[in-house]
Amino acid sequence: MSRSWAEVSTDVLTHYVPAVLAPDHRYGRIRELITSAGYLDQKLLRVGILAVLDDLRTARRLAPGPAAAGELAPLETALSEAAQILQLQPEQLRGQLLARIPRPAAADLAALLDEAAGWRDGTWWRPYGIVHNHGYLASLGPVSGMVDAIAVSDDGSVLLSGSRAGELQAWDLARREQIWSSSAGYAVNAIAFRPGSFEAFVGLDDGIVARWSPGDRRLRRYEELEEYAVAALAVGDEMLVYSGGPEVRGGRTGADGAVWRSSAGQSLVTAVAITGDGKRCVSGARDGSLVLWRLSDGRELRRFPPPVDRVLCLAALPGTGTVVVGGKDKRVIAVDVDTGATRTLGRHRNQVRSAAAFDGRRVVTGSYDGQVLIWEVGSATSRRIGAHNGWCLAVAAPRGGGPVATGSGDGRLRLWDPAGTPPETDRKRHTRSLIVADGIAYGGTNRAVHRIDARTGAPLAPLTGHRGNVETLVATAYGVASGSGDKTIRRWDPALGRPLVLRGHEGGVRALAVTPDGTEIVSVSGDRTWRRWDARTGAAGPVGQGTEQYNSVLVLSPDGQLIVTATIEHTIEVWQRESGRAMAVLSGHTGYVESLIVTPGNDLLVSGSWDRTLRVWDLAGGRPPWTLSCDDWIVDLAADGDLIAAYCANGTVILVDPAARTVRGTLELGGPDYGRLALRAGCLFALRSYELQAWDLTTGVRLATFDADLPLRRLALAGPDTVVVGTELGTLVTMRLERSQNKRQGERAPCHF
Repeated sequence: MSRSWAEVSTDVLTHYVPAVLAPDHRYGRIRELITSAGYLDQKLLRVGILAVLDDLRTARRLAPGPAAAGELAPLETALSEAAQILQLQPEQLRGQLLARIPRPAAADLAALLDEAAGWRDGTWWRPYGIVHNHGYLASLGPVSGMVDAIAVSDDGSVLLSGSRAGELQAWDLARREQIWSSSAGYAVNAIAFRPGSFEAFVGLDDGIVARWSPGDRRLRRYEELEEYAVAALAVGDEMLVYSGGPEVRGGRTGADGAVWRSSAGQSLVTAVAITGDGKRCVSGARDGSLVLWRLSDGRELRRFPPPVDRVLCLAALPGTGTVVVGGKDKRVIAVDVDTGATRTLGRHRNQVRSAAAFDGRRVVTGSYDGQVLIWEVGSATSRRIGAHNGWCLAVAAPRGGGPVATGSGDGRLRLWDPAGTPPETDRKRHTRSLIVADGIAYGGTNRAVHRIDARTGAPLAPLTGHRGNVETLVATAYGVASGSGDKTIRRWDPALGRPLVLRGHEGGVRALAVTPDGTEIVSVSGDRTWRRWDARTGAAGPVGQGTEQYNSVLVLSPDGQLIVTATIEHTIEVWQRESGRAMAVLSGHTGYVESLIVTPGNDLLVSGSWDRTLRVWDLAGGRPPWTLSCDDWIVDLAADGDLIAAYCANGTVILVDPAARTVRGTLELGGPDYGRLALRAGCLFALRSYELQAWDLTTGVRLATFDADLPLRRLALAGPDTVVVGTELGTLVTMRLERSQNKRQGERAPCHF
């Protein structure tokens, strides 16, 4: 095919590989296509990332041997990890390939990277370190909307998923390929396969219960509830049970429609399960109650005291009388429906949203904390087998054994090894503070300061000795200083490696600042004081006594003469540093003051607060404060000269000229989030929970986005095109903004680099 792929019809792009090449086992031609940037560009843009991944998985399946299939694995990994970005921003394809596929690579992959590098005006993030922590067997999707329901056939070969957006998808798990997709029209609340069968039942938000099977691949109506959404369902060999509002209904799998409907005065029934003997079923309700029913006719057999405050999920262990309950109160409870005995197995860190029996002694649960846990019911112990970036809303386990499937709030489907041990995710170790000084990045975590070479990303030995979380860092003329919850400041000697310990605060050190010449440290603490310290000797200077307890915000004016702090009572205090004299107490904010900046002229103070306002204060007292309202909390401020960028938690960045008291523009980062900003030379760097973005402020164009698949916490500039990010695991990663050199003469490089 000699024509450009841009000239080929969408119908040909859609069907050429699956309908023409794959049936003839034309592996070579398929591989030629999926390693062509032109083909990938057009198929991604006009058909979508799922179709691109299907082509790639087809090539790996048809490969003549494991070695050939393995050569394509880096490409599949790169596209899978970037799927969320590419679904919304297909123009990012070449940058994502360049950032994620390591060299050396197979010859055709190397040629693909060379082709991508010739992308005119292309810009991409390249990580110098690990920014992924998945540990999953496979990632499927992305799915439109939150994945609220999934089920796996008994033999583990077919997965059926449903989203809050009403999208239904079926997957061949052996090939990791999507085999069917359709819109149900309404949110999908529940899915369950019939035991020993490929037939599944689906419960929808419009009250419809429907059948599905891979044979006819369509929904066939089973029953419609006139007044209620279908909240939950469970399927046995001959009967299924489902709930709507306060009712529980039962029907036969071999015929359509309910044969019984019952209500025991429960509030909204949120979960149902069929017991291990196949003769009874249990319903759990929003009020925490459990009721046991006879499955054949809906007769109430027993009522149990509420084991949790609100039942969110149920799972019955095969061959036993045990039902596991997950609740809003974060607990996982085992209930013996024969005796009524209950036992607490443990807790998640957030509400337990989903549960599925793995076998007669184990159950898997998913939670709003993102964690996927397997519980040994007999010993009441748990083990983490995986974690999602967002909420884990649905879990499924095949009755015949095999990978555990999960669905999340970020639209991802993943498969996990039930015997596996995923990478470390100790959130107590997250990066709390981050600076770059003299080419080295320093990240404060729990009791340690981690370090890397900011240019190469190479790790350096950590600095240890604190006995509390390292909350703040500054660079002095004599080395880096760290402040901790252990009430001390440590100034680390770069030559000796031994810290100089500064003591005097009676509360945790919450923030540090340093004078422009780097010779003096200023600290604020929970003890309501600010203190001055000689950065070389550690000698204590004057102490300032505040009126309220300080939060973790402290800045000095560019000339070093003013100390500006914020209190937990939302006031801002301004002090003259050398005399210790209180200059002003600025009142007006009604929420936590998150960030402060003094402009280069030393005359204006900018504050951002959780009260959804940015305020500009005239420190000379000539003008009253100027207030700019935001639609959400202001969670960070960044400055470059006289330009201020304010990060609102709704995902909007407001660009402000504080002297003129005007808004220069706004940027939309992509939905609500809490992040960090940095500005330099006309370029904005924005850190979101799982993304790093770069924007050219001259054009208002987003240059590059990187999806880290690992929570990101802190951001620091390390050069004109380089930043360092601190992760939730306490690791530090250098990220460099690279761009194609293939530009027309006279074209301006983005961000004026």
